[in-house]
Amino acid sequence: HYWWEFVQRIRDVKSVTWAEFEEMFLNMYFPETIRNAKCEEFLRLTQGNMTVAQYESKFLQLSRHAPHLVRTDEQRAEKFLMGLRPSIGSKVAVIPHDTYLKVRAAALLVERSFDILAEQESFEGASSAGEKRPRKQYICHHCGEPGHIRQNCPEFQPPSPSYPY
Repeated sequence: HYWWEFVQRIRDVKSVTWAEFEEMFLNMYFPETIRNAKCEEFLRLTQGNMTVAQYESKFLQLSRHAPHLVRTDEQRAEKFLMGLRPSIGSKVAVIPHDTYLKVRAAALLVERSFDILAEQESFEGASSAGEKRPRKQYICHHCGEPGHIRQNCPEFQPPSPSYPY
């Protein structure tokens, strides 16, 4: 508000277009040096340890600062694909995808298939070793330690029954 009051004192704002207002506002509160840094961050963006959904969120956030790099849907799809973790990107790239939404959907599907395989391997590994399937981790209500329940607690001594003889 104070900034706009200042602008009104030094300039005739009746003739200011939206594009001019936007430029003045951005120059005041979001300088070009910061915008350039965000553009560079977008250029370097990769999925790394993020999930596909987290990567997509960061991708969309930073792509706003580099619209010239992703003008078309094909450019957006290619940039998104190139930033995916190699284990996911290599599977997605096998099938041509012409839109960003198709690349995103394929990446989510590949990631989900990896999760399912990991769950199956975990279950099969436990079964083949003669172990039971991993269960929920219980917390003892007596000592507060994980891995057992009160009746199996090494610190718990049930009260001995007193029998009248």
